[in-house]
Amino acid sequence: MPTVLPSKTLSDKDPDKKSDAGFLSDCAGVWAISLGVAAAGFAMFVYFGDGDQVAATFILCAAALLIQLATCASAQGDACDKA
Repeated sequence: MPTVLPSKTLSDKDPDKKSDAGFLSDCAGVWAISLGVAAAGFAMFVYFGDGDQVAATFILCAAALLIQLATCASAQGDACDKA
């Protein structure tokens, strides 16, 4: 049975379009996950070591804010579209 191949390769979608966002857009996902894991670990130590719920909440919220700012700056977030 013959196989029908596409007339255009899928890897050459738009070679003229290049992203100039830089290093942050390339590694934003890895950075966000590592920051979230580090913040969760630090908040765990604060919560179980000292019993301070407010400080643990502040650590998690501050990490979430930093991740949100970095995603908006790298233009990868869907909620960060400037219409």
